Amino acid sequence: MFAEGKKYQCRIRGKLRLDEIKETNPVTVGDHVEFEIEEGAHVITKVLPRKNQILRQSVKKTGHSNILAANIDQAVLIATLQQPRTSLGFIDRFMVSAEAYRIPQLLVFNKLDLLDDDGIRLVEDLKKKYEQVGASVIIASALRNDGLDHLKNISTERFHYSPDIQALARVHFLTNCPQG
Repeated sequence: MFAEGKKYQCRIRGKLRLDEIKETNPVTVGDHVEFEIEEGAHVITKVLPRKNQILRQSVKKTGHSNILAANIDQAVLIATLQQPRTSLGFIDRFMVSAEAYRIPQLLVFNKLDLLDDDGIRLVEDLKKKYEQVGASVIIASALRNDGLDHLKNISTERFHYSPDIQALARVHFLTNCPQG
């Protein structure tokens, strides 16, 4: 965990694990916590209230869920319609899940350079549809450096969630590397 600009290796106090919770993980990425030093180790003593969270159903424990992330400022999904194709059903589930927890969504359609005229029209139609339901949508081509200037507005001071953590690394790389 990070506190006051320092990184701390922490463990969870046993009581936190045993409280009557329906989540398989009592602490997750994005949690704000209190911790103490006990016997030379940093121990998480309390998880502070979450402003939001993303959950998924546990595959191992019926009636329980896994918390994927908490205190999210924006949910980011980088999707492509070719090489590889991102399922529209997956995009819809991601957007609905984020909206259910009142998390603003950013949808980036990348690889515009691979699409023919029909594909470009489809992406433009999808952009309109997702914007109508409140999502921010960017159409981009990382290869041609098109649309990436919009990604520079993603603040590193905020907590962004993506189902593909490499996607956020790619956003950072593409928007912070010199072109040429």
